[in-house]
Amino acid sequence: MIETGNGAEAARRAGYSERSARSITHENLTKPDVLAEIERRRTVVAREHEVTVEKLIADLREARELAIKLGRPSAAVGATMAMAKLCGLSGTTPESGADGAVATEVDLDVSDQFLDRMQFYVDRMRRLTPEQRARIRAIGR
Repeated sequence: MIETGNGAEAARRAGYSERSARSITHENLTKPDVLAEIERRRTVVAREHEVTVEKLIADLREARELAIKLGRPSAAVGATMAMAKLCGLSGTTPESGADGAVATEVDLDVSDQFLDRMQFYVDRMRRLTPEQRARIRAIGR
């Protein structure tokens, strides 16, 4: 699951059938020892790659600013939503109903595919030279 980010895919790679992969994943993710091992491995990967929430937020903030400069509002919203998810805000936000009552639950979940795509762009941005970054920033001016 660490490699793929997808439990069903990890189950298929481990030899489970296409048909049973999702149920096996669900079952495994209820086991404390499996969850502990996943967390341990994620921590190792994060340390190896020097990934912190602060660094991810900074990268997403930069991606959001670039999206705004390039006139890509959906990408800007996506970066904002990814930041909200990293901060633990995903899934709850106040919203007024027609009767004036305030709902406390709104589904703000961001798909894994979207987060993978954002990670791809964040990784690409990290590899840019300062000159390339300056050129990109100049596009939006």
